[in-house]
Amino acid sequence: MNDAMPTELFDLYEITMNQITQSVDNLALKTLSWILYAKRPLIIDELQHAIVVEDGDRHLNEEDLIPAKTLVEVCRSFIVYDQVSRVVEFSHETVREFLQAHHTHQLLQDVDLAKTCLNYLTFDVFEDGPCLDKQSFDRRMQSHQFMDYAVKFWGSYVRGKGEEDLQIQSALSKLFKSSHKCNTLRQHRLWIDAPWHLKTSVTWTPLHIIAIEGLSTIYDQFISKEDLDLGSLESKNDRDERPLHLAASQGWIKMVDLLVYRGADLESKDRVWGRTPLSWAAENGHLEVAKFLVKAGADVESKDESERTPLSRTAIWTSPSFWSRRPAPTSSRRIRRHGYHPGDGRR
Repeated sequence: MNDAMPTELFDLYEITMNQITQSVDNLALKTLSWILYAKRPLIIDELQHAIVVEDGDRHLNEEDLIPAKTLVEVCRSFIVYDQVSRVVEFSHETVREFLQAHHTHQLLQDVDLAKTCLNYLTFDVFEDGPCLDKQSFDRRMQSHQFMDYAVKFWGSYVRGKGEEDLQIQSALSKLFKSSHKCNTLRQHRLWIDAPWHLKTSVTWTPLHIIAIEGLSTIYDQFISKEDLDLGSLESKNDRDERPLHLAASQGWIKMVDLLVYRGADLESKDRVWGRTPLSWAAENGHLEVAKFLVKAGADVESKDESERTPLSRTAIWTSPSFWSRRPAPTSSRRIRRHGYHPGDGRR
């Protein structure tokens, strides 16, 4: 009985899907795509903004926003909208299973969602830079409801296949050429992490963005572009974090690999916590990155502002033998002299 139920349901869903695909526009398919591949539940305002953004848009036209009732209707019985929570979701988990099993080829892919996010983040309005007070920030948030989602998740849609897409590379190049837009991104990301405090003075280079999102392929391809200034390996953000701090804290081993090979300082410390890249990797439980940094010669005895070493921070994650393999090289120059090359961190 239970085994038969999904098959019977899927037959009914197929009828509904055929009705949806006969529509002259792709509104329903766009809507289903965003709900299917969302990194967290979407509220109606976010969805309304996301589905009307087209390639090349420079601003959001609120007159184009589609009513919630219309979105629910065009998707037939596949989605529901909770007016209290404002969340839009599938009417049943079997709808997700059905779409994943039979219709992903008709839906948007991660690369398409990435383009929408990046297009949104490069709207002309963000050339104004970070907001100078909470009131102006709230107004920007109110008029750009998709900002929160796009800032937080664009990288996860880009990472991997998206990094090789020419349109995405073009969108990132556009973003990186504007320090105001990069800093706007930084301000909003900080607000997501700490919404009780709006930081108005921020610094965020393209290399910081690449590092924190783990876009190693983008880094490889953009590093030689003469018309693009990514920032240096030792560029500091508003917390004196270098790109290596960010890549290590997020556990992006390929990104860490490339930064170390190019000469990033293993012992640099941020201003707030006094932590090295190894300390951040240890703090966040990224053992592969920590092991790599130890192999590269990072100091396991370096103390942060709390007088704690990477060893003490990673004690809950590892056994003492983890730290017994520390090699001789103690700097990126010695690493290269001893035969280190990119890829060591991926073995």
